Amino acid sequence: MADARLFETPEHIQSVADYDGWYRSAPHVTRGYADGPDGQIHYRIAKPAKASRRPLICFHPSPNSGRNFDKLIAEMGRDRVAVAPDTPGYGDSDEPRKAPDIQDLATAMESLIDTLGFGAFDVMGYHTGCKIAAEIAIRRPDQVRHVVLVSAPVYTEEEFKEYLSHYGERLLDDAGDTYVASFTGAHRWSDAGRRGVLLERDLNEQSRGGLNAHWGHRASSRYQHVDHLPKVTQPILVLSPQDDLWEQTKRSVPLLRNGRLLELPGMAHGFLSLRAPGIGMILREFLDDDSGDAAPRTARVHAPAPHASRRAFASTRHGQLHYRIRLPEKSSGSPPLLCFHMAPISGKQFLAFLPEIGLDRLVIAVDMPGFGESDMPRDLPSIADFAAAMSDLIDSLGFRQVDLLGDHTGGFIAIELAIQRPDAVRRVVLTSTPVINDAERASRRIGPPVLAEDGSHARERWQAAMRSRVPGLDNRFVLQYSQESVRAGPLVWWGPRASYTYPTASRAALVRQPVLVLTPHDSTHAQTWRLEKLLPNVRMQDMPPHVVASAFEAQPKAMADAMRDFLKV
Repeated sequence: MADARLFETPEHIQSVADYDGWYRSAPHVTRGYADGPDGQIHYRIAKPAKASRRPLICFHPSPNSGRNFDKLIAEMGRDRVAVAPDTPGYGDSDEPRKAPDIQDLATAMESLIDTLGFGAFDVMGYHTGCKIAAEIAIRRPDQVRHVVLVSAPVYTEEEFKEYLSHYGERLLDDAGDTYVASFTGAHRWSDAGRRGVLLERDLNEQSRGGLNAHWGHRASSRYQHVDHLPKVTQPILVLSPQDDLWEQTKRSVPLLRNGRLLELPGMAHGFLSLRAPGIGMILREFLDDDSGDAAPRTARVHAPAPHASRRAFASTRHGQLHYRIRLPEKSSGSPPLLCFHMAPISGKQFLAFLPEIGLDRLVIAVDMPGFGESDMPRDLPSIADFAAAMSDLIDSLGFRQVDLLGDHTGGFIAIELAIQRPDAVRRVVLTSTPVINDAERASRRIGPPVLAEDGSHARERWQAAMRSRVPGLDNRFVLQYSQESVRAGPLVWWGPRASYTYPTASRAALVRQPVLVLTPHDSTHAQTWRLEKLLPNVRMQDMPPHVVASAFEAQPKAMADAMRDFLKV
């Protein structure tokens, strides 16, 4: 078991470097989207200035994401293109329309490979990813040159029954015991150097599959190595870390037509992040023994659904900014609407709202730097820093004029951006944007989260999210809120800290644009009404009593209807 000291969270954390970039992309790793058979496929990619080796495609375990390989593809990307996609339903890839099998997942990954224009390439898989890698190797013997498998188990009948009993549909209990069990179970099989923050990151990635997170395991259970590994003709290297599949992976050796097994004693889950340079040396020795090539394949074109919300990245001086965009069915000529979320969640807050407000205008919900999938700032940011990043986004996307919507922390950002860019900002809508006095500010402790070795912090976080649940939203909303609220890891407090130190009263007086303030009945209701005396050109609108916290998720149409007339040209 990992050392308990690995769960200490120093109060002096001031930069993302303190956590080796575990919570955002490693150096030289960027992210993108490609269209696949089930919607958008999100991927991480590292590219050298000049590639001298074949591309390497890495497939993650279930129910995790390509973030498993972040450090490794940064290492391998020094001399080749290295890619780690999120398989459909995990990470930021769209969920498939039905429960997939390994063949379906392989087809989706092939569409990405073809879109990227690869000829010959190597594949690497981890747990479920092993089976995707094997299937692609069997289908494409002319392209796949080498295969690396991490933990390729062969089960006895009794072990297989036990496996199935653990990987059924996830139940979300109100008390949070599911979270605690996940944390303590993962801790048991962690690499000795896996700090609590890295364990938290990986567990959060696992939970992002939601109630269908078990689909990957179900697909894996129907595709057994004993049936398929003998069909792989390419050279195979099986890496066997000392984890929960240590003994079962040894049984794969007789199935390898052209391969070997390398045991990694002392290593366990998390080792790819912790030991990327050493694993990179092992991979290069195996992968680089020839320089064969193959002609690129023709890309498969998958047409996106009309008017669907799509995701993309914009490159700015602050790094990659992730956003959701929805095109209107019929444009009214209104300027684009930019939506800024509350901290510490992400633009996913507006997922149900975008179709409602985007009927007649382009609308974008952006992840603020450090939240969702946007790159982390290098230093502790202020609201002015967040607003500057949004100003860069406006220019990057080529918008001459925009309207703004800000909720909670996003409201402060909208106020500041309206001051910074009077040339570009036409109108502003604020919701739940409190004016906080000195006494209220002093009563709030804001700092790094504290992790407990027994996982009790996970229960407390879940129960806090349960208390925010409102009628009309079930535990799936609580799961989403819990996931998004911890994705910034130990630096999650940077957003609330920026909010509580922003001089709202003095800055609001400088806003000259028309402002509509909507006041849902949440904990900030009275404090938000203080804006009435501060904003020079404001219209206050109290929302009906049933419109409360989480209004954009619970009552998206009501929120859109409340601001539609104000935002018309």
